[in-house]
Amino acid sequence: MPPRIDQVQEVTEAIAFLGGRYRELLQLLPSFQVTDKKVLPYGMKAHTRSVSWLVEQVITQQTKYQKEALGIDEVYFDMPDTSLHDCELRVGKRRYWVNIKIHNMAGKNSKNDISAVEKLYIQYHANPEYNLIYACFGIHFDNIEIKETLNKSARLLSYSETQT
Repeated sequence: MPPRIDQVQEVTEAIAFLGGRYRELLQLLPSFQVTDKKVLPYGMKAHTRSVSWLVEQVITQQTKYQKEALGIDEVYFDMPDTSLHDCELRVGKRRYWVNIKIHNMAGKNSKNDISAVEKLYIQYHANPEYNLIYACFGIHFDNIEIKETLNKSARLLSYSETQT
């Protein structure tokens, strides 16, 4: 069944709104080290999995920490590991379910692995208001440092856009 016109408009507006908020957040975030040279004197392998969870946590927690500056009322990020989204943002009566995806900009360009189709179907069936937004961030990773405040061009897309 194709999406309703109003549903498409709602998702388009959500993507524009969240894209603006995340771009503002990236202006506030400094470069940072994921660990100390004393702990890992030879650094970390430049592999996205080695730092992606940590960067997701930084983005999510900084979104909550900076919520007033970003015009967001509340950010919930204490989700179970099996959750389809990493956080829920609330602005007024609007709820945004966001899944953060991290990509190492120095790595190869590959199609994102979004493999929770059955769980998505169940979630959409149980809650028709659930519009999962993927917030995709490129990172520049060097040894133990996330450089240049992540990639300044965050990309947001809805689940339906990942199917094309």
